[in-house]
Amino acid sequence: MASRNVTVTRIRPASAFKVGILMALVGFVAWLIAVSLLYVAVDAAGVVDSLNSLIGGVGGETAIDFPLVIALAALAGAIGVVFVAVMAPLTAFIYNALADLVGGLGLELTDYR
Repeated sequence: MASRNVTVTRIRPASAFKVGILMALVGFVAWLIAVSLLYVAVDAAGVVDSLNSLIGGVGGETAIDFPLVIALAALAGAIGVVFVAVMAPLTAFIYNALADLVGGLGLELTDYR
């Protein structure tokens, strides 16, 4: 097994943006699936009906339903995607500045054949 040492001295901010946005979108889909499954479980346990009857007793109507929960989860997830889209290139820029200062990140690559 041959190994060699390499140093990562620059990360392109555009590349970090592309990878970050794709990972954030995958996380967004996983977030929506998790919220959907959690809502189904909580609804099956009767918690949603109890909350709606509590809210209805105070003077409101059915307030918590699946479309509302998904809309709020989608809003929170979209905010997270935008945050990652902004932070990924900024993080690459900060890494590049620090790598110029200290020399970068050392990696050891091993060839398994």
